[in-house]
Amino acid sequence: MRGHRSPSIFYPLLKAMEQTYKFVVWTRNWLYDIGFLKTAKPDCLVISIGNLTVGGSGKTPFVEFLARKLTNSKIGILSRGYKAQTREKIQIVSDGISLLSSPPDAGDEPYMLGKKLRNVPVVCTSEKLLGAKFMLDKFDVNIILLDDGFQTRYIARDLDIVLINAQNPFGSGSLIPLGILREPTNSLSRADLVLITNSDQVDQTSIASLKLHISKCCSAPTLVAKGVVTGFYTMSGSPVNLDDKPTFAFCGIANPDYFKRTLEIKNVKISGHHFFRDHHAFTTKDIAQINDSASRVGAKCFVTTEKDAARLAEWKDMFKFEVVVAKWKVEIVEGNDIFVSLIDDVVSSLCNEI
Repeated sequence: MRGHRSPSIFYPLLKAMEQTYKFVVWTRNWLYDIGFLKTAKPDCLVISIGNLTVGGSGKTPFVEFLARKLTNSKIGILSRGYKAQTREKIQIVSDGISLLSSPPDAGDEPYMLGKKLRNVPVVCTSEKLLGAKFMLDKFDVNIILLDDGFQTRYIARDLDIVLINAQNPFGSGSLIPLGILREPTNSLSRADLVLITNSDQVDQTSIASLKLHISKCCSAPTLVAKGVVTGFYTMSGSPVNLDDKPTFAFCGIANPDYFKRTLEIKNVKISGHHFFRDHHAFTTKDIAQINDSASRVGAKCFVTTEKDAARLAEWKDMFKFEVVVAKWKVEIVEGNDIFVSLIDDVVSSLCNEI
Protein backbone atom coordinates (compact mmCIF):
# COMPACT_ATOMS: atom_id res chain seq x y z
CA MET A 1 0.00 0.00 0.00
CA ARG A 2 2.81 2.40 0.85
CA GLY A 3 4.89 1.42 -2.18
CA HIS A 4 7.72 -0.19 -0.20
CA ARG A 5 7.24 -3.71 -1.53
CA SER A 6 6.04 -5.38 -4.72
CA PRO A 7 2.35 -6.40 -4.83
CA SER A 8 1.51 -9.90 -3.62
CA ILE A 9 -0.30 -12.68 -5.45
CA PHE A 10 -3.50 -10.91 -4.42
CA TYR A 11 -2.71 -7.96 -6.71
CA PRO A 12 -5.44 -8.76 -9.32
CA LEU A 13 -8.10 -8.92 -6.60
CA LEU A 14 -6.84 -5.77 -4.88
CA LYS A 15 -6.69 -3.94 -8.21
CA ALA A 16 -10.30 -4.88 -8.97
CA MET A 17 -11.36 -3.69 -5.51
CA GLU A 18 -9.42 -0.46 -6.01
CA GLN A 19 -11.18 0.23 -9.32
CA THR A 20 -14.55 -0.29 -7.67
CA TYR A 21 -13.61 2.01 -4.80
CA LYS A 22 -12.25 4.61 -7.23
CA PHE A 23 -15.53 4.61 -9.17
CA VAL A 24 -17.53 5.08 -5.97
CA VAL A 25 -15.29 7.97 -4.84
CA TRP A 26 -15.38 9.62 -8.28
CA THR A 27 -19.16 9.33 -8.48
CA ARG A 28 -19.65 10.74 -4.98
CA ASN A 29 -17.34 13.70 -5.62
CA TRP A 30 -18.97 14.38 -9.00
CA LEU A 31 -22.44 14.41 -7.40
CA TYR A 32 -21.24 16.97 -4.86
CA ASP A 33 -19.48 19.02 -7.56
CA ILE A 34 -22.64 19.34 -9.68
CA GLY A 35 -24.78 20.08 -6.64
CA PHE A 36 -26.87 16.90 -6.73
CA LEU A 37 -25.60 15.96 -3.26
CA LYS A 38 -26.06 18.93 -0.95
CA THR A 39 -23.85 20.35 1.75
CA ALA A 40 -25.09 21.90 4.97
CA LYS A 41 -23.40 24.72 6.86
CA PRO A 42 -23.50 24.86 10.66
CA ASP A 43 -24.20 28.29 12.12
CA CYS A 44 -20.52 28.93 12.78
CA LEU A 45 -17.16 28.91 11.02
CA VAL A 46 -15.81 25.49 10.10
CA ILE A 47 -12.14 24.69 9.53
CA SER A 48 -11.43 21.21 8.21
CA ILE A 49 -8.10 19.49 8.81
CA GLY A 50 -7.71 16.37 6.71
CA ASN A 51 -5.59 14.42 4.28
CA LEU A 52 -5.68 12.26 1.17
CA THR A 53 -4.18 9.14 2.71
CA VAL A 54 -4.74 6.66 5.51
CA GLY A 55 -2.91 7.86 8.63
CA GLY A 56 0.55 9.24 9.26
CA SER A 57 0.24 12.86 8.13
CA GLY A 58 0.23 14.45 11.59
CA LYS A 59 -3.35 15.72 11.72
CA THR A 60 -3.74 15.54 15.50
CA PRO A 61 -0.63 17.62 16.39
CA PHE A 62 -1.70 20.16 13.79
CA VAL A 63 -5.23 20.34 15.21
CA GLU A 64 -3.64 21.17 18.57
CA PHE A 65 -1.35 23.72 16.90
CA LEU A 66 -4.29 25.39 15.18
CA ALA A 67 -6.42 25.37 18.32
CA ARG A 68 -3.70 27.23 20.20
CA LYS A 69 -3.56 29.83 17.42
CA LEU A 70 -7.30 30.44 17.89
CA THR A 71 -7.35 30.76 21.66
CA ASN A 72 -9.13 34.12 21.49
CA SER A 73 -12.12 32.51 19.78
CA LYS A 74 -14.67 30.06 21.17
CA ILE A 75 -13.57 26.92 19.40
CA GLY A 76 -14.55 23.27 19.59
CA ILE A 77 -13.03 20.12 18.10
CA LEU A 78 -15.22 17.62 16.31
CA SER A 79 -13.66 14.22 15.67
CA ARG A 80 -14.74 10.81 14.41
CA GLY A 81 -13.01 9.22 17.40
CA TYR A 82 -11.47 6.32 15.52
CA LYS A 83 -11.35 3.06 17.54
CA ALA A 84 -13.59 4.52 20.27
CA GLN A 85 -15.66 1.75 21.88
CA THR A 86 -18.54 3.84 23.16
CA ARG A 87 -22.06 3.08 21.96
CA GLU A 88 -23.13 6.68 22.42
CA LYS A 89 -24.09 8.49 19.23
CA ILE A 90 -22.30 11.59 20.55
CA GLN A 91 -19.40 11.22 22.96
CA ILE A 92 -18.22 14.24 24.94
CA VAL A 93 -14.52 13.71 25.56
CA SER A 94 -14.00 17.12 27.15
CA ASP A 95 -16.39 19.93 28.00
CA GLY A 96 -13.54 22.43 27.94
CA ILE A 97 -13.11 22.16 31.71
CA SER A 98 -12.91 18.48 32.59
CA LEU A 99 -12.20 15.23 30.78
CA LEU A 100 -15.45 13.28 30.70
CA SER A 101 -14.34 10.11 28.93
CA SER A 102 -11.11 8.28 28.17
CA PRO A 103 -9.91 5.32 26.13
CA PRO A 104 -11.26 2.86 25.26
CA ASP A 105 -14.63 4.68 25.34
CA ALA A 106 -13.08 7.72 23.66
CA GLY A 107 -10.58 7.57 20.81
CA ASP A 108 -6.95 8.07 21.82
CA GLU A 109 -6.44 11.17 19.66
CA PRO A 110 -9.54 13.10 20.89
CA TYR A 111 -8.62 12.18 24.45
CA MET A 112 -5.09 13.49 23.94
CA LEU A 113 -6.47 16.75 22.53
CA GLY A 114 -8.93 17.11 25.38
CA LYS A 115 -6.17 16.53 27.92
CA LYS A 116 -3.84 19.09 26.36
CA LEU A 117 -6.48 21.72 25.48
CA ARG A 118 -8.44 22.04 28.69
CA ASN A 119 -10.32 25.16 27.50
CA VAL A 120 -11.57 23.51 24.30
CA PRO A 121 -14.56 21.13 24.15
CA VAL A 122 -13.88 17.91 22.22
CA VAL A 123 -16.72 15.80 20.86
CA CYS A 124 -16.65 12.49 18.95
CA THR A 125 -19.30 11.26 16.55
CA SER A 126 -19.53 9.54 13.20
CA GLU A 127 -22.39 11.90 12.29
CA LYS A 128 -20.44 15.12 11.96
CA LEU A 129 -23.36 17.40 11.09
CA LEU A 130 -25.29 16.20 14.13
CA GLY A 131 -22.14 16.69 16.20
CA ALA A 132 -21.70 20.24 14.91
CA LYS A 133 -25.26 21.17 15.88
CA PHE A 134 -24.71 19.58 19.29
CA MET A 135 -21.56 21.61 19.88
CA LEU A 136 -23.35 24.81 18.94
CA ASP A 137 -26.22 24.12 21.33
CA LYS A 138 -24.14 22.70 24.17
CA PHE A 139 -21.01 24.85 24.09
CA ASP A 140 -21.96 27.90 22.01
CA VAL A 141 -18.78 27.68 19.92
CA ASN A 142 -18.17 30.01 16.99
CA ILE A 143 -15.42 27.98 15.27
CA ILE A 144 -15.43 24.21 14.81
CA LEU A 145 -12.21 22.38 13.95
CA LEU A 146 -13.26 19.37 11.92
CA ASP A 147 -10.61 16.73 12.64
CA ASP A 148 -10.10 14.43 9.64
CA GLY A 149 -12.77 16.24 7.64
CA PHE A 150 -11.54 16.46 4.04
CA GLN A 151 -13.75 13.57 2.91
CA THR A 152 -16.74 14.81 4.96
CA ARG A 153 -18.20 16.77 2.08
CA TYR A 154 -21.73 17.07 3.43
CA ILE A 155 -20.48 19.78 5.81
CA ALA A 156 -19.61 23.08 4.15
CA ARG A 157 -16.43 24.61 5.49
CA ASP A 158 -14.81 28.04 5.49
CA LEU A 159 -11.26 26.72 5.27
CA ASP A 160 -10.09 23.35 3.97
CA ILE A 161 -6.57 22.39 5.10
CA VAL A 162 -4.97 19.24 3.70
CA LEU A 163 -1.84 17.66 5.23
CA ILE A 164 0.61 15.61 3.18
CA ASN A 165 3.37 13.50 4.71
CA ALA A 166 6.68 14.35 2.99
CA GLN A 167 8.12 10.91 3.79
CA ASN A 168 5.46 9.02 1.87
CA PRO A 169 3.05 11.50 0.25
CA PHE A 170 0.87 9.17 -1.79
CA GLY A 171 2.17 5.65 -1.13
CA SER A 172 2.11 3.46 -4.21
CA GLY A 173 -0.13 6.00 -5.94
CA SER A 174 -3.10 3.65 -5.75
CA LEU A 175 -6.35 3.99 -3.84
CA ILE A 176 -7.57 1.79 -0.99
CA PRO A 177 -7.15 -1.18 -0.66
CA LEU A 178 -4.27 -1.40 -3.13
CA GLY A 179 -2.72 1.84 -1.87
CA ILE A 180 -3.09 4.37 0.94
CA LEU A 181 -4.97 7.06 -1.00
CA ARG A 182 -8.52 7.76 0.11
CA GLU A 183 -9.17 9.63 -3.12
CA PRO A 184 -7.15 10.68 -6.19
CA THR A 185 -4.53 13.41 -5.84
CA ASN A 186 -6.52 15.73 -8.14
CA SER A 187 -8.99 16.07 -5.25
CA LEU A 188 -6.47 18.53 -3.83
CA SER A 189 -8.22 21.08 -6.06
CA ARG A 190 -10.77 21.44 -3.22
CA ALA A 191 -8.08 22.50 -0.71
CA ASP A 192 -7.63 26.08 0.46
CA LEU A 193 -4.26 25.32 2.02
CA VAL A 194 -1.82 22.41 1.70
CA LEU A 195 0.67 21.66 4.45
CA ILE A 196 3.64 19.37 3.84
CA THR A 197 4.49 17.68 7.16
CA ASN A 198 7.54 15.73 8.40
CA SER A 199 9.73 17.88 6.16
CA ASP A 200 12.75 17.36 8.39
CA GLN A 201 12.83 13.68 7.39
CA VAL A 202 13.54 14.25 3.68
CA ASP A 203 15.91 16.39 1.62
CA GLN A 204 15.05 19.66 -0.11
CA THR A 205 15.00 17.99 -3.52
CA SER A 206 12.16 15.74 -2.36
CA ILE A 207 10.28 18.75 -0.97
CA ALA A 208 10.67 20.65 -4.24
CA SER A 209 9.46 17.63 -6.23
CA LEU A 210 6.44 17.23 -3.97
CA LYS A 211 5.60 20.93 -4.28
CA LEU A 212 5.68 20.61 -8.05
CA HIS A 213 3.33 17.64 -7.94
CA ILE A 214 0.93 19.52 -5.64
CA SER A 215 1.00 22.61 -7.89
CA LYS A 216 -0.25 20.47 -10.79
CA CYS A 217 -3.26 19.41 -8.70
CA CYS A 218 -4.31 22.67 -7.08
CA SER A 219 -3.60 26.39 -6.82
CA ALA A 220 -3.76 26.53 -3.02
CA PRO A 221 -0.77 27.88 -1.08
CA THR A 222 1.63 25.10 -0.04
CA LEU A 223 3.34 25.42 3.33
CA VAL A 224 6.06 23.27 4.89
CA ALA A 225 6.13 22.05 8.50
CA LYS A 226 8.05 19.71 10.77
CA GLY A 227 7.55 18.09 14.15
CA VAL A 228 9.75 19.09 17.08
CA VAL A 229 10.14 17.17 20.35
CA THR A 230 9.63 19.72 23.13
CA GLY A 231 10.55 17.48 26.04
CA PHE A 232 10.09 14.20 27.89
CA TYR A 233 7.65 13.65 30.74
CA THR A 234 6.46 10.93 33.09
CA MET A 235 2.94 9.58 32.68
CA SER A 236 1.89 11.94 35.48
CA GLY A 237 3.37 14.95 33.68
CA SER A 238 6.67 15.58 35.46
CA PRO A 239 9.62 16.55 33.22
CA VAL A 240 12.35 13.93 32.73
CA ASN A 241 15.93 14.19 31.51
CA LEU A 242 16.86 11.00 29.66
CA ASP A 243 20.56 11.90 29.41
CA ASP A 244 22.42 8.76 28.21
CA LYS A 245 19.97 6.31 29.79
CA PRO A 246 19.47 3.21 27.60
CA THR A 247 15.89 3.56 26.35
CA PHE A 248 13.43 1.17 24.74
CA ALA A 249 11.03 2.88 22.31
CA PHE A 250 7.58 1.53 21.50
CA CYS A 251 4.47 2.93 19.87
CA GLY A 252 1.34 2.13 17.90
CA ILE A 253 1.09 4.95 15.37
CA ALA A 254 0.84 5.15 11.59
CA ASN A 255 4.41 6.39 11.12
CA PRO A 256 6.63 4.73 13.76
CA ASP A 257 9.86 5.32 11.85
CA TYR A 258 9.27 9.06 12.12
CA PHE A 259 8.90 8.71 15.90
CA LYS A 260 12.18 6.80 16.11
CA ARG A 261 14.02 9.39 14.00
CA THR A 262 12.73 12.30 16.09
CA LEU A 263 14.10 10.57 19.17
CA GLU A 264 17.47 10.10 17.46
CA ILE A 265 17.52 13.81 16.60
CA LYS A 266 17.13 14.50 20.34
CA ASN A 267 20.11 12.16 21.00
CA VAL A 268 18.02 9.60 22.88
CA LYS A 269 20.04 6.41 23.36
CA ILE A 270 17.68 3.84 21.82
CA SER A 271 18.65 0.32 22.84
CA GLY A 272 15.72 -1.32 21.07
CA HIS A 273 12.19 -0.74 19.82
CA HIS A 274 8.87 -2.45 19.17
CA PHE A 275 6.26 -1.03 16.82
CA PHE A 276 2.58 -1.95 16.86
CA ARG A 277 -0.14 -1.12 14.36
CA ASP A 278 -1.79 2.30 14.46
CA HIS A 279 -4.28 2.73 17.34
CA HIS A 280 -3.16 -0.61 18.82
CA ALA A 281 -5.14 -1.65 21.91
CA PHE A 282 -2.51 -2.82 24.39
CA THR A 283 -2.93 -6.06 26.33
CA THR A 284 -1.15 -7.70 29.26
CA LYS A 285 0.63 -9.93 26.73
CA ASP A 286 1.92 -6.84 24.89
CA ILE A 287 3.26 -5.32 28.10
CA ALA A 288 5.01 -8.56 29.00
CA GLN A 289 6.57 -8.69 25.53
CA ILE A 290 7.75 -5.07 25.80
CA ASN A 291 9.23 -5.72 29.26
CA ASP A 292 11.03 -8.82 28.04
CA SER A 293 12.43 -7.13 24.92
CA ALA A 294 13.65 -4.14 26.93
CA SER A 295 15.42 -6.36 29.47
CA ARG A 296 17.19 -8.34 26.76
CA VAL A 297 18.73 -5.17 25.26
CA GLY A 298 19.70 -3.65 28.60
CA ALA A 299 17.20 -0.76 28.56
CA LYS A 300 16.52 1.19 31.76
CA CYS A 301 13.39 3.08 30.73
CA PHE A 302 10.67 3.21 28.09
CA VAL A 303 9.68 6.03 25.77
CA THR A 304 6.44 6.28 23.81
CA THR A 305 4.19 8.86 22.15
CA GLU A 306 1.46 10.99 23.69
CA LYS A 307 -1.10 9.17 21.59
CA ASP A 308 0.03 5.80 22.96
CA ALA A 309 0.21 7.15 26.50
CA ALA A 310 -3.50 7.97 26.23
CA ARG A 311 -4.18 4.23 25.91
CA LEU A 312 -1.73 3.13 28.60
CA ALA A 313 -3.12 4.71 31.77
CA GLU A 314 -4.51 1.41 33.08
CA TRP A 315 -1.28 -0.46 32.25
CA LYS A 316 1.38 1.91 33.56
CA ASP A 317 2.04 -0.05 36.79
CA MET A 318 2.77 -3.22 34.78
CA PHE A 319 5.87 -1.82 33.11
CA LYS A 320 9.21 -2.95 34.47
CA PHE A 321 10.76 0.50 34.05
CA GLU A 322 9.44 4.04 33.98
CA VAL A 323 7.44 5.01 30.91
CA VAL A 324 8.51 8.37 29.51
CA VAL A 325 6.28 10.28 27.11
CA ALA A 326 7.80 12.31 24.27
CA LYS A 327 5.86 15.50 23.67
CA TRP A 328 6.21 17.42 20.45
CA LYS A 329 4.65 20.23 18.51
CA VAL A 330 4.28 21.37 14.93
CA GLU A 331 6.44 24.17 13.53
CA ILE A 332 5.75 25.82 10.18
CA VAL A 333 9.17 26.31 8.63
CA GLU A 334 8.07 27.75 5.29
CA GLY A 335 5.06 29.96 4.60
CA ASN A 336 4.20 30.91 8.18
CA ASP A 337 3.22 34.42 7.04
CA ILE A 338 0.64 32.90 4.68
CA PHE A 339 -0.73 30.76 7.49
CA VAL A 340 -1.01 33.72 9.87
CA SER A 341 -2.76 35.76 7.17
CA LEU A 342 -5.29 32.98 6.52
CA ILE A 343 -6.06 32.59 10.22
CA ASP A 344 -6.41 36.37 10.59
CA ASP A 345 -8.87 36.34 7.70
CA VAL A 346 -10.89 33.60 9.41
CA VAL A 347 -11.01 35.50 12.69
CA SER A 348 -11.88 38.75 10.85
CA SER A 349 -14.76 37.08 9.03
CA LEU A 350 -16.00 35.78 12.39
CA CYS A 351 -15.90 39.28 13.86
CA ASN A 352 -17.80 40.66 10.85
CA GLU A 353 -20.52 37.99 11.25
CA ILE A 354 -20.88 38.81 14.95
